[in-house]
Amino acid sequence: MIRRPILTALLMLLAPVVFAQAPDLSTAPRISMTEFKPLFRSGKVLVVDVRDGVSYRTGHIPGARSMPLDTLLEPRNLAILNASKAPIVFYCA
Repeated sequence: MIRRPILTALLMLLAPVVFAQAPDLSTAPRISMTEFKPLFRSGKVLVVDVRDGVSYRTGHIPGARSMPLDTLLEPRNLAILNASKAPIVFYCA
């Protein structure tokens, strides 16, 4: 069972690949950079970069975990995400 609303929201973004119908994403939680910065500085979030490995290696938020979008549903990544006690912030740009 996935326990994080933001993870659920991101998995909903995968819906065209995983599910037959794309869900309504209008309620997916999002935060601004202004909201993100203090959370990041305090270490109170798990930051996940969902870009491909080349983009990650070119530059990423310090401390962000690389989990390319096409690998998020792999058991090892789901286990890491589910084990997180902190809110999870995904980014792709």
